[in-house]
Amino acid sequence: METQGLLEKILDWHERFTIERSKDDNSFYFSRKVDNSFLEEMDSFNSIFSFDYSCIKDGYDISIEWEKVYLKEGEIITISLFESDLNDAGLVVFEDWTSFFERQDYLFSIPDNFLILEESRIFPGDGNNETFRRYQDFNKLLKLLDSNADYVQKKSTVVVDEYIFLHRGRLLLPFVTCEKWKEQEINGLGILLSLFDESSHSEQKKSIFKEALYSFLMNVSEGSRFIYLVDNFGEFAKRVNENFQLFVSEFSFDAVRLEYEEKKREYLVKLNNVLSSVQSKMLGIPVSLAVTALNLGGMNKIQISASTLLLKVAIVIYGFFIFIMLANTNSTLNSIKTEYKGLMNRLEYAYPNESESIEEAKKELNSRLIFQKGILVFFAILAAVMISLTFIFLK
Repeated sequence: METQGLLEKILDWHERFTIERSKDDNSFYFSRKVDNSFLEEMDSFNSIFSFDYSCIKDGYDISIEWEKVYLKEGEIITISLFESDLNDAGLVVFEDWTSFFERQDYLFSIPDNFLILEESRIFPGDGNNETFRRYQDFNKLLKLLDSNADYVQKKSTVVVDEYIFLHRGRLLLPFVTCEKWKEQEINGLGILLSLFDESSHSEQKKSIFKEALYSFLMNVSEGSRFIYLVDNFGEFAKRVNENFQLFVSEFSFDAVRLEYEEKKREYLVKLNNVLSSVQSKMLGIPVSLAVTALNLGGMNKIQISASTLLLKVAIVIYGFFIFIMLANTNSTLNSIKTEYKGLMNRLEYAYPNESESIEEAKKELNSRLIFQKGILVFFAILAAVMISLTFIFLK
């Protein structure tokens, strides 16, 4: 039979016969009448538990062997079960919460299931019990300290002697038994548990936790630190949360600034590249005019007439393509403007606190765009003038 089933059976005996605890020999016992149902029921559990059977005779407690229990049919006998036997069977049974919490190992590690006789209940169950919820919270607090400590010294496999935190200095936090968490909730614990449940910025959270703990406990005597922390955990949790929110806001600012400055540089490079390609092509106009003048100088009139006609046609075609190129370049600039304007607007919407800085970046891009378009207009005028001068020269 599994531990849950065995605990349910012990609970059944408690509800029917009232199990009590003897502090003299650390045993649990109950009394009941010997009959056939008793003999059948106990026989099925004798292979699991080492029961002690006894009865009162002439004022003395007389032990009875199981094989002779049936001889007491109709009489009231006492059945005892020792804690060591329960432990061997993997069962956790306590008279009340006080005796349960005296076992420090259970503070650090909650048993899968256990029985509190005073509550007539097996835990965890549905967890709908105020004492159990506070017990769970205290266990979560201990795990939170354990996960953020740099070193943990233990008395045993489970029980912690002290937590050691290394930050600005060495902070020792010895574990001591305290009572306040049993009487009321640990304020602020839920805030920190939610904070540490999120995987982002895990190292920063740990550093912020240790920084807050150091400043919170450095002026408290070493032996009083744990109780002081539990009693004032709400204030401590507030400090950690506020420091983390401050870190996140600064982190977000740096991330946003990096993003819009990076995008600004990308679009400036795009704008510059567009103009560079036009500049290299525009160099062809004066070069073409110079070559034309040199070639015409050594020709006769018939050759000059034929060459002039061909050159005029070539210049018209060349001029047409130059203006098409300038128009396409202007269209490219307009597309880039639409792209960066949309991106900057999205960044302003996502990060309203940085709207002024993003607006400055947008103004810088707009200024560069206006300059580039001015250059295009200049190139268009230059091309028209050069082509006109070429026609005049060729007459």
